[in-house]
Amino acid sequence: MKLLTKFTCAFKGLAAGFKQPSLLFQVFWAGVALSVFAILKISYHEWLIVIVMIALVWLCEWINSLIEATVDYISLETNRQAEKIKDLSAGLVLLSGFFALLVGLLILYQHLF
Repeated sequence: MKLLTKFTCAFKGLAAGFKQPSLLFQVFWAGVALSVFAILKISYHEWLIVIVMIALVWLCEWINSLIEATVDYISLETNRQAEKIKDLSAGLVLLSGFFALLVGLLILYQHLF
């Protein structure tokens, strides 16, 4: 496969991912967080932490979408194992979001109080 074809496939995947409502939800809240932290003029190191946490949540959401699509493709009917796999991957997103929120609140607290 040629390099250009590989990049074309990768960009198609990005476009498909950003059409997922759950990822758009994460993008919205990342924008809110970035705006708040820009107003607060957080430090360089805090920016690094915020960007890494946003990336972590986005990657977990992307992995969750990938797992759900794969399970839906493989398992034509609903069964307990398929549900468990989907629940575990959704839990990954929830957990990453919780930790990102915690880190964001700690940075916010430091600048407000």
